[in-house]
Amino acid sequence: MDILEKISELYGKIYKYNSLLLKKSEDLLLENKYDFDDIFDFYITSHALGYLKNLYFGNIQSAGFYLNIRCIIEGLAIKQLNAQGKISIEMKQLLQKQVFLIEYKNYFQFSDISDKILLPEKLQYDYDKAVEYYKEILHNRFDNKTILEICKSKIPFLCNPKISFHKIIENTLGEKATSIYGIYSSMIHSSNNIPYTMEELNNFAIAIFPYIVENFDVLPSGTSLKDELYLLASQIGNSLTQCFTDIGDILINVANVFEKKFNNNYVTNTFRKLSYVLSDFAIEKNIGLTEQIKSKWKILLEHFAVFNFQYFNAKHDENIYKLMDKHRILQEKRNLSIKFVLDDEYELYCKIYSTNHCEKATFDKAFLQPLGYLINEKGIVPKIVDLIKDFSKLFGADKLGEITAGKSMILDYVESQMISHANGYMWFANNGAWGDVNSVLINTLLSIKLILEKMQAVFKVHREIEGTKEYKTIINLLRNSLKKLDVNLKNLLEILSLPMIKKPY
Repeated sequence: MDILEKISELYGKIYKYNSLLLKKSEDLLLENKYDFDDIFDFYITSHALGYLKNLYFGNIQSAGFYLNIRCIIEGLAIKQLNAQGKISIEMKQLLQKQVFLIEYKNYFQFSDISDKILLPEKLQYDYDKAVEYYKEILHNRFDNKTILEICKSKIPFLCNPKISFHKIIENTLGEKATSIYGIYSSMIHSSNNIPYTMEELNNFAIAIFPYIVENFDVLPSGTSLKDELYLLASQIGNSLTQCFTDIGDILINVANVFEKKFNNNYVTNTFRKLSYVLSDFAIEKNIGLTEQIKSKWKILLEHFAVFNFQYFNAKHDENIYKLMDKHRILQEKRNLSIKFVLDDEYELYCKIYSTNHCEKATFDKAFLQPLGYLINEKGIVPKIVDLIKDFSKLFGADKLGEITAGKSMILDYVESQMISHANGYMWFANNGAWGDVNSVLINTLLSIKLILEKMQAVFKVHREIEGTKEYKTIINLLRNSLKKLDVNLKNLLEILSLPMIKKPY
């Protein structure tokens, strides 16, 4: 059996299992007594399907692929905690009520449109009851203040507000898995976005495959991915695939022209990285992996928001891009537990802010953050949530009773965050968080359109100020790209307006 056939058959086994778990998660007779391993197998198998699908199509350059690997490792680590006897009966009980804590924490910031998501009164009621339940279970072990901290933490049922997935993985799966986890976590985030070599990617991709085989190859056979694609083939599906292929080609074309003009550059690297994620979306929509599209929206929106800040608002200095390169190398060293000093990085920083900059101790601490390369002269690093909010505001002001494009971007981002970590939420997710992805697909195109429009405006300004025809090719490229994008946006809206058939279990 060749490797593609093996991947295709393994996908079928896992899909069948995942579908059975999905049906279990919707069985209200099991409410409050769902099986712990079922909850996390559901999460792991969802991301395993995304991982295997990308392996099958060879799209291992996609940040969505990196996300799948990171999530699989998180899920396996939580399951291993249970296998080691470190998940108590109390923790399993708390897990059943945790969904209300997570939803309240994340949806509460959207109180102006909460009636469009969940009933505000029910959101508050369920949260209050969940907090009462946590106090009832934990009152003999923790004081009220600590219990409230637990309720607000990222993984409440583990009863440790300071715990991290990195530490859990280190303690359960070992050094190799921790390194893979760290590397892929950094690859998901926006950086200089320089691609890894195919040799590096192949080594990373293969590293996680044995974990999946070990855990799921014993499952009974199901419909292979190859057969699944054949059975689901349709004119609508082909149109959707072609739409996202065309959009990816638009980004690649812009990337190639910028590379020819500016050699290695931020625009080229970012646009190529975005295009690889787009390749995921059409396939996942066609085969019903909507939760995967929702999970990967956070990647795209973070890249859009950081690019918008860095390219249009930040100080322009070639040393900033050198600092971005240094930051990426630093993250790799940290993930591989390699010692480092930040002398060269601080020297670059001082060149950027020559007349006013922070002390080295402040720099050292700030630069370690995921967006440390965006550090300003005061030693402050912008928060990704703030960059996302600023980006979303570019899509129009909120209107009473309406969910604007910008608001829906943030809403989908919050749901993407909830559903993409191994906190148990995916099992309990409401229908909107799970399957409402049309807004993600549309907002992806709107975001690309906005960025191209802003780039075109920037180069037109340069042309006028400098009185040169040097940027004529780029201005024409961006204008033509926007025309093509408008055609694809129209096509996408037409496709998404067609009735969809829900696939049975």
